[in-house]
Amino acid sequence: REVGSESAQRSADNLVQGVRITAEPSRALGVSAGQSGQAWQDLLAQVGDTTVLSAEQLNAAGLGSLTVFANQIQMGDSVTGDAPVLNLTAGGSMLLKAREGDVALQGKVNAQGGRIEVLAQGGDLVLHTGSALNAAGSQRDDRYDRGNVTAGAARGGEVSLKASGSVV
Repeated sequence: REVGSESAQRSADNLVQGVRITAEPSRALGVSAGQSGQAWQDLLAQVGDTTVLSAEQLNAAGLGSLTVFANQIQMGDSVTGDAPVLNLTAGGSMLLKAREGDVALQGKVNAQGGRIEVLAQGGDLVLHTGSALNAAGSQRDDRYDRGNVTAGAARGGEVSLKASGSVV
């Protein structure tokens, strides 16, 4: 699944301005095809220019890959204590790429044996205290319990953090 898009032909104006991943459950907005023009304007004002994604819904989708392109990206909130946990399937991947602004991470991402890449092209990458990006593999010893074999990634994965500014 992809939020935003990036292409040589598309300008930064066409990217999603901001993406925020939160531990809070998502709220469904009341939308109707027969809404008046003013109702649509009110709805757009309520939504703003930041796309909000619920970690709960992303986890329920069982994603093997998540790619987010935006001008700035925020996962959780260090001020409010919002610290979402994203769990990708074993061997999964996540790419967070902020084209103009910062990437701020407050929470945890688990991609067992997968790849987690975070890139702040136009700003800083901030990993707040208590946050974790985990691409560790698994160790399994089936000598004693051959009937209880679970699927997983035995080899460790990769975590890549890059920014045009600071990585803190």
